Amino acid sequence: MKMEKRTLLTLILTAIISAMLLVSFSPPVHAATAKLKIIPAANHFYANYTQAGTILKVNITVYNVTGLFTWQLGLQWNTALFSYYNISTPADNPFAGQPVIPVPPDTSNASRVVFGYSLFTGGIAFNGSRTLAQLELIVNTTVATVPAYSSISFEGLLVDTFLNLDSGLDIPFDATDSSYSYIYAIGDRVTHNITGAPALVITESNGTIAPNSVTVDYTNKSLVFTVNSTTGNTAFFYAILPKNVINATTMADWKVYVNQTQVTPLALYDNATYTNVLFEFTFGSPIVATVKGTWVIPELSNVLMMLMIASSAAMVVAKIKLKKK
Repeated sequence: MKMEKRTLLTLILTAIISAMLLVSFSPPVHAATAKLKIIPAANHFYANYTQAGTILKVNITVYNVTGLFTWQLGLQWNTALFSYYNISTPADNPFAGQPVIPVPPDTSNASRVVFGYSLFTGGIAFNGSRTLAQLELIVNTTVATVPAYSSISFEGLLVDTFLNLDSGLDIPFDATDSSYSYIYAIGDRVTHNITGAPALVITESNGTIAPNSVTVDYTNKSLVFTVNSTTGNTAFFYAILPKNVINATTMADWKVYVNQTQVTPLALYDNATYTNVLFEFTFGSPIVATVKGTWVIPELSNVLMMLMIASSAAMVVAKIKLKKK
C-alpha cells in the first residue's frame, strides 16, 4: 500500500492538524533554499564489464535545511536496469544520537521505495547539510537493449517525499534527480608479462597502454600502468589481475589511484583466480594508474638473478658443445 505522509506522522498528528489550521494565516512561501540531491548526479555502467549482482550506491543528501524535524523519501527507478537491494541511514545522519520514529522501507512496488524518519517530540531539529540515506540497487546485467538509460528520481513530492518542521509544516525544497546509462565500452586488450610472474596481467582501455609496460611497486604492493590519450577525454581502465601476481586480504583493501589521487572503482569483483577492477578518469595525458593490494609477487633477489643468468649461460655453453660434436 502506498505510504503517505500521515504514515510517518502518526505520533505527531495533533501538531499536523494544528499546523493545517494555521496555513491560511501563514505568510507567502518564499523560494526554497533547502535542496534534496541524489549523488552522484550522473553515472554509467559498462555492459561488457559489469558483473551480475554489482551494487549501485547513491546518497540522498539534504543541503541548507533549517528546522528539519521529519523527513521522508520516495525514490523510483527503471526496473529494466535496477532491482531494489537496501536503503539505510548513515551513522552521521541528521538525527544521530536522538530517539527517532522510523518508517521501515516500503518496497511493495518493485520500482519504488518509501523510507523516512521523524524525531520524537522535544527532539532537536537539524540545521545544515547532511546525508539522509544511502540507496543500494542491484545492476541488472541482462538488459535486453544496450545502450539503455534510467533516472533515479524523487517521486510523490510533498506526499512521499517531504521535509517537515516540528509543527508539521512543509519545508520548501528543490529536488535534483540523477541519471544513469548502461553502455558498451570499446577498448584495446593488452597483456603484460612480469619477470618471475606465473601469469599474465591483462588490461583493456580506450587509451593507449604499451604491452608489457606494467611495473611493480614492491614497497607499496602495487602495479603501476601508464595510459596515454588526448587530454580532456574520458577514459576507462579495466584490469584482470591474477591473484598469484597481486592480491588483497579483503575486497575493501584494494585501492585505486589516478596520478596518486584515490578514485572509487566502478566495478571490483573476483573469483578464485583473478580480481577484476574497472575505473574511469579524465585524461591529462599521460595518466599513471595504480592498483594497490596487500600482497604483490616478491621481487627477484640478486642471488636468484645471478642463478638465472648462470643457468642461461650454462645452457648456451651446452648448446655450443653439442654443435662442436
